[in-house]
Amino acid sequence: AAQKYLHQGKIAQAIGEYLAVLKHDSRDQITLMTLGDLYVRQGETFQALEYFERLAKIFLNDGFTTKAIAIYKKVAKLAPEESRPLERLAELYVQQGVLSEARPIYLQLAEAQLKAGRPPQAAVLLRKLLEAEPENLRVQVRLAELLLSMRQQQEAVETLHSAMLRVVDQGD
Repeated sequence: AAQKYLHQGKIAQAIGEYLAVLKHDSRDQITLMTLGDLYVRQGETFQALEYFERLAKIFLNDGFTTKAIAIYKKVAKLAPEESRPLERLAELYVQQGVLSEARPIYLQLAEAQLKAGRPPQAAVLLRKLLEAEPENLRVQVRLAELLLSMRQQQEAVETLHSAMLRVVDQGD
């Protein structure tokens, strides 16, 4: 019935049919993806995100991290202003050991938090990046500067000291 409605261009009715399918099987991956795509076609991005995130969680629970990453990338393109899916994408990249993909996301998110006047949240994101990439001198210095601006001198000094020790250890 859902396919019939789609062929007739009746997207709202097709969505209703697909929602009925989900009532019987809430983990139906094809239906979740289809609903997300249909909501996007209707311009209801926020509604679409709900179904894409449910799908990504199912993939993660079933051990399909790469598929979950693909879904979060799709979500990031649909709603780049949404920080939660982007942060989850960065975490998954770290989990997979793909720091070259995680790093720019964390930096972008931290910068957005700073622009929004939320330096503590930016510091949390920079710390997460440093957990994954403790040798990143630029991020250590950036975090220390941020901590100083937040009047957290002790932690800033500790961060700079750690960076200095790393540089000395490298003979630089």
